[in-house]
Amino acid sequence: MTFSRRHLLAAAAAGFSGCASRQTKSGCEALVGQSIRWIVPYPPGGSYDNFSRLFEAPFERALGAEIIIGNEPGGGALVGATKLRDARPDGRTLGILNAPGLLAASISAGSSFPSPASDFSIVGRLGRARALLVTGASSPLRSVEDLIARSRTKPLVFALTGAGSNNLVAIAGITSLLGLQATYLAGYGGSREETLAVMRGEVDLVSTSYETLQTSVAAGDVRPILQVSAQAISTLPAMQSVARLAGPDGWAVRRAAATGRTVAQAAEDAQALDDAFGAGIVVAAPKGMPAELLACLRSKFDAAVADPMFLQAAKAADRPLDTSNGVEGLKAIEAAEAHLSRFVPLVREAIARIRK
Repeated sequence: MTFSRRHLLAAAAAGFSGCASRQTKSGCEALVGQSIRWIVPYPPGGSYDNFSRLFEAPFERALGAEIIIGNEPGGGALVGATKLRDARPDGRTLGILNAPGLLAASISAGSSFPSPASDFSIVGRLGRARALLVTGASSPLRSVEDLIARSRTKPLVFALTGAGSNNLVAIAGITSLLGLQATYLAGYGGSREETLAVMRGEVDLVSTSYETLQTSVAAGDVRPILQVSAQAISTLPAMQSVARLAGPDGWAVRRAAATGRTVAQAAEDAQALDDAFGAGIVVAAPKGMPAELLACLRSKFDAAVADPMFLQAAKAADRPLDTSNGVEGLKAIEAAEAHLSRFVPLVREAIARIRK
């Protein structure tokens, strides 16, 4: 006799749940042995794609279902996020989202961008986004002081995927808090293309998450200039002496007078920018699914992120985890939305300076 993968997953789920599952409805029974479409709104090979493929096997085991990952890039994640938002809320379409990026887009670029705070059911958070500013390894820019000096003579050129990216929020916040002149070169297909652009010297700088850049930083292909956080975001040797934006000794406070802020205002704005990215990498479902089904998906998510095989795989892949359940994940998104609102004028001003 031969058995399909779907049958094996269904049998595994039955074995894991034991007798209790035959007596109590879990809300996920309709998913056992079925195929679940998993939307990644970015190209293959990026951090969100990698996270999805690490999480695929443990979530399959928890659900007893087959997950089929599909990349739906385009529009700065708008294409994939919209398809996830508009899917039927029956548990058969799930996906991974960049919560800060979508929040930034929906706040600054208009309601056409789905908002993770109101347009999705949050199943859980896999990790946090930690913003990092880098330049190319051969760039003459080596420090924050160099950025300030260069900016006095001509605008610094930053790479962007588009107007609806969290990278634009990070850059708008950083340049405002440091008092830098900036212009933006948009149209790159994703973080990989942005990174290649700064490596080739097409642009001066790029800001994206450390999780996306860590391989390039470790290989010495890019030079980290500034981390948005108040604390070190990595134990990697190349990150140990990197300047910080937030914190009592951070560059935002040091540049407060130059940017027309009080020390307290500068510290508060820098911390808000760091906190805004805490919403991070979330697993989401379409809005409107039955409460019992959502509760079950959240429970299975919690089981999957605690799976020793998943934890081992994430460690081996050097993918830092900062997980939380769906309820806490939604609270973090709502808090990030409040933090991001103060940067809307800066983002709109930055959009006006984008050149393609």
